[in-house]
Amino acid sequence: VRFRKGDEGCRDCHMGTDKHLLGTIIAQGNEQILRVVTPIANKPQCHACHGDQALYNGVLVMDRSLKPVRAEILASLRLAVVVAGVSVLLMMWLFRWFIRKHVINRVVYLESLARRVASNELVVDIQLGGNDELASLAHSVSNMRAALKASIDQIGNHHNYLRNLIENMIDGILIIDDTGRVASANRSVSDILGADPLLFRSGVPLDFSV
Repeated sequence: VRFRKGDEGCRDCHMGTDKHLLGTIIAQGNEQILRVVTPIANKPQCHACHGDQALYNGVLVMDRSLKPVRAEILASLRLAVVVAGVSVLLMMWLFRWFIRKHVINRVVYLESLARRVASNELVVDIQLGGNDELASLAHSVSNMRAALKASIDQIGNHHNYLRNLIENMIDGILIIDDTGRVASANRSVSDILGADPLLFRSGVPLDFSV
């Protein structure tokens, strides 16, 4: 097959600026072809048939359709897009899981603990691991709960002490509220007045005719 220098795929080397171009892309219809041209040098072992005047005996022209290559590129591109999309979704899911486990769930847990402490449920076992701000906050809530429980226990002990002290006093103590009802009374009141102790229960209207 003979090619002219002006043929497509030949003029790029023979008529263009790049004299060392060994391959070019040509169009045949709707298909692109990669044409690789390899010169066949007139070597000494060729002189017996071709003589020694020409530098080249011809060229080896190899054409390869770029359609499979383009298909592979498009398939690789689609695969890359799918992998990237799956990776983004996976990273979003992992981020959501991490936030939920290490932030949201712990905040909800601390909120529930605060509500329980606020409702006087002071015997609460606080378990929140970690060394971050939330763990420090949980530790502070635990310390507050323990201090509050100790204060309430101390107040209760003082109240019981005073109550026992008043109950066992020889002198009668009778406290009446502004509605004329018994607010508090010790046992000595009924003994001194010789009245039924049930008449001096808390909340009972005081009858001065006794």
